[in-house]
Amino acid sequence: MKKQFTVTLVLLFISLVNFAKARTELIKAIKHDNLAQVQEALKKSTLATQDQKEKDEALLQAALYTDNPAILKVLLDAGADLQAHDASGMTPLHQAAAYEHNQIIKYLLEKGALVNIQDKQGHTPLFIAAAGGNVDSVKLLLSKGADKNIKDVQGKTVLTVIQEVYKSPEFSQATKSSFPEIIKLLK
Repeated sequence: MKKQFTVTLVLLFISLVNFAKARTELIKAIKHDNLAQVQEALKKSTLATQDQKEKDEALLQAALYTDNPAILKVLLDAGADLQAHDASGMTPLHQAAAYEHNQIIKYLLEKGALVNIQDKQGHTPLFIAAAGGNVDSVKLLLSKGADKNIKDVQGKTVLTVIQEVYKSPEFSQATKSSFPEIIKLLK
């Protein structure tokens, strides 16, 4: 019985090591924006298990940095969770809005991402795009049904937050230069 248990533990350890290697290969391929390597690494890894949901978010986040919808599509087709979120509650749609990756925003919404999903602060992707001064992302999200009247945990709408930030000296002029247009869109 002891021997069988030891063999089982060794096999489990080998399996975990192989899984970790495959995962590392997958992350490297994503970060290098190499679709062929992503597809090859996915053959050695699995995304669809419950204990991998947190790791799905990390993979999707890495894919968002590349701004490559093809890599994102491959990950989602392999079972990555479209609604995966980080510790602050931000989803891939929040991240795409932050980076002004409009092709990815469109793709995520087509795949069923929730346009009005809120993070732990109550911020929707619209809040994130507006705060980043991303006019085109704001326009896109509004055209896809983003609700500009949703309130965050402090009871503020995106318009209220942007008006406060616009008056604040803490934000760069470059970011704030697009705020007048965003404010018009949100009124």
